Amino acid sequence: MLFTFWGLSQSFAQFSPIVKLNTEVAIDGSKNFCFGGQFIAGYRINENLIIGAGTGISYTDLLFYPSFSIGLHYYKEYKETGAYVPLFATAKYNFTKEGISPYVSLDAGYSFLVPFSDYASDYVKLGVMFNPHFGVDFPISKGSIGVELGYKYQTMNNSELTDSKMDYNQLTIGVAYNF
Repeated sequence: MLFTFWGLSQSFAQFSPIVKLNTEVAIDGSKNFCFGGQFIAGYRINENLIIGAGTGISYTDLLFYPSFSIGLHYYKEYKETGAYVPLFATAKYNFTKEGISPYVSLDAGYSFLVPFSDYASDYVKLGVMFNPHFGVDFPISKGSIGVELGYKYQTMNNSELTDSKMDYNQLTIGVAYNF
């Protein structure tokens, strides 16, 4: 007996993990820069669609306002370093079933800061993130290599500098191995 899910046969349902190296460069003047890796536990729904969940870790520079004052000290730039751990849901749709395949994907979730200083630990909080991508998968003997370009919106709050959120926007570039 053949099991169907949304009209799709069981033969398409399979575990499809993805590992990815990515970098993120600010496009909004914040000068934030990140570099890291991710693991996505994907589940192939049909020949074109993968859904799943992911996490990773990235090193990050958090540069705040171009100039501000704290007490009697005036800083032209204030930089904190740390790491962040995103937890996200993901969906990836390949436009072709085989060969070189363009795709779109979307990651949405929450990022947690791993601070490298007392200041960042006490005052800086990350939050919701949204990350759509466009890419191309290139088949190899087992799996495929994907290259992608995307946009990331990340919420950030610094309770020391401002009461409002200091959200930022980044260009993302990634290289992935699709099992």
